[in-house]
Amino acid sequence: MNGLTSVKQFFASKIVNKNIALEQNQQIPFGYKSPLKDIVSLDAYTGKILSRRQRTFEHILPHSKGGPNTISNCLITGAAINGERGNMPFSKWLKKKPGVIQNIQNYLNQLRGLIVNGQDYVETVKKTLNKEAQGVVTFTGKKPQNLSYNA
Repeated sequence: MNGLTSVKQFFASKIVNKNIALEQNQQIPFGYKSPLKDIVSLDAYTGKILSRRQRTFEHILPHSKGGPNTISNCLITGAAINGERGNMPFSKWLKKKPGVIQNIQNYLNQLRGLIVNGQDYVETVKKTLNKEAQGVVTFTGKKPQNLSYNA
């Protein structure tokens, strides 16, 4: 194994622990006990690697606006940027912070292949992202050059 391969494997192990299984639409305890925080360490909004303690459970459709506590409605983010968004609609957040768009796409790209009890996490969460983006952007779950942004 060459140095580049081992660096890639180390980096990949820091992003996601693919050995933990969750039900596709399993209700996740709200807040600090989310099991997804044990699986994903990449911040969807900033692109930074987060320690377990820094990770928060971000609802794409805000919980205060009826968003469910399910895998399909969640991203992992740091507390500060999660708090900055608050319960702002996702489409408005994307317009206010267009820099997060590429980071979310990178998050999806990095997590491709994460299977949650037989379901593809990226494909599942991508549906919610695109619905809540309301045409501002279309996330693909594929390579970044396929990203389309609609101002």
